[in-house]
Amino acid sequence: MTQVQQKSGWATTTLVLGIVAAVFALLSVITIWLSWMIFLDWVLVPLAVIFGIIALVKKQKLVTTLVGMGLSVVALVFPYIYWACVIGSVASDFGY
Repeated sequence: MTQVQQKSGWATTTLVLGIVAAVFALLSVITIWLSWMIFLDWVLVPLAVIFGIIALVKKQKLVTTLVGMGLSVVALVFPYIYWACVIGSVASDFGY
């Protein structure tokens, strides 16, 4: 009898959503006219985390799941840290 290979759709979906969220976060930082893309992260990141939790519960690919969840969380936090640094730098130039 052959073993049936377990599918890892939830883990792969988590990774893909994490990568897409990271690309959107990077694009929102690189150019000011694409800064609206940060709002797409508000949709993608919760989905990636939910799918990642489902993948962890179903014991699918651990590394793929954790990388996807990590990318999505970094994608959510990174633009805010970047813009806080930019605003702080500009404010210090004006003496605030």
